[in-house]
Amino acid sequence: MKIYIQYFNLWNLIKNSFSIYLMNFNKILIIFGIFVLPIFLLCDIINYLCGYSHLVRFLTTFIATISLLSGYIAVVGELSEICWGGSPSIYRALIRISARGVGRLIGNEIFILIIVYLFIFISFLPLILLYIFYNNSILIIIAAILGLASSVFLSTWLLVKLFFMPQVIIIERLHWSRALKRSSEIVKNHYFRVLFYLVYLLCLNIPFYVLIYFYDYSDPTPLTKLIVDLLGSLTTLLISPLVLSFTTLFYYSLRIENYDLTKNDVLEIKKYEAF
Repeated sequence: MKIYIQYFNLWNLIKNSFSIYLMNFNKILIIFGIFVLPIFLLCDIINYLCGYSHLVRFLTTFIATISLLSGYIAVVGELSEICWGGSPSIYRALIRISARGVGRLIGNEIFILIIVYLFIFISFLPLILLYIFYNNSILIIIAAILGLASSVFLSTWLLVKLFFMPQVIIIERLHWSRALKRSSEIVKNHYFRVLFYLVYLLCLNIPFYVLIYFYDYSDPTPLTKLIVDLLGSLTTLLISPLVLSFTTLFYYSLRIENYDLTKNDVLEIKKYEAF
């Protein structure tokens, strides 16, 4: 089996992530699907039967997120095994899941959402104050533009800094609060490259979801919403492992480039994978 623990440029990252994805398609899809597909389908059907109630939608989204993060743990662990020349194992992926690991990823997601919303609130605070105490349309427009620009900048900066948190939490088994610093350390001195790769991954995802949900708005009936949700679940099932393949390869590539993969690190990683 090929070992992927080496430095890769963008083209080789793309090529090898697709290669890993396609060569291990069946097992990776089964592993991810075990955690994601039944819950996603159940949530889609419950939303349909409950008339897309906002409360039900919120609850099913939370449940679906937990199943998605469980799938991330299983898939990233097996992708790491593939990078070291091994092969994916459905049994190993199943026994690797723990409530602690899922909790760490949930803590990570909640933290990111809180910080992003806080950035947005702080960015638009001058606009809110101007709207309340003044009635100057020019100042309000300027404040709106500056608020939008700063919120986008700060949110993007945060997403780049936390780009490798799933890999750090899963492969290095760090608590999410410690993983914040660790992900920033890996990204350090590579900000714009990580930003470029982040844009690439967004471009890989967005067209599929835009096409699916455009159909939803063109015919907003309950049956259409169900079809759109099912297509969205299928898209997530197919695209997420490919994105994780890319980010896991990139994680190891940057660690090699940073001279940040010691013998002890390798032993710890292999110990974790030796189930």
